[in-house]
Amino acid sequence: GVHHIAYETDDIEGDLERIKSMGIEAIDQKPRPGLEGTLVAFLHPKSCGGVLTELVWSSCCKARHIQPSGLSTRGLHEPVWSG
Repeated sequence: GVHHIAYETDDIEGDLERIKSMGIEAIDQKPRPGLEGTLVAFLHPKSCGGVLTELVWSSCCKARHIQPSGLSTRGLHEPVWSG
C-alpha cells in the first residue's frame, strides 16, 4: 500500500498555517529540515483520509517560480514521488 504522499510547495510555512486553520492536524507544527536541503512538514493520517501527507519545500521551488495550483490550500502542487 501507500506509505505517504508528498506535495511540493513554494510557501511551506504559509501553507502549513492555512492547513492547520482548516482543522487539519499537523504532526509538525513548524517545518523542519529534510533531505538534501529541503524543509518538510507532515500532516496526520487521521486528517488526510488515512494517508500520511508531507509538505516539501526546496530551493528548486523558488528557482522554478512555481505558481499556486488553485487547490483549496492555495500553494500545494503536484505529488513528488521518490523511489
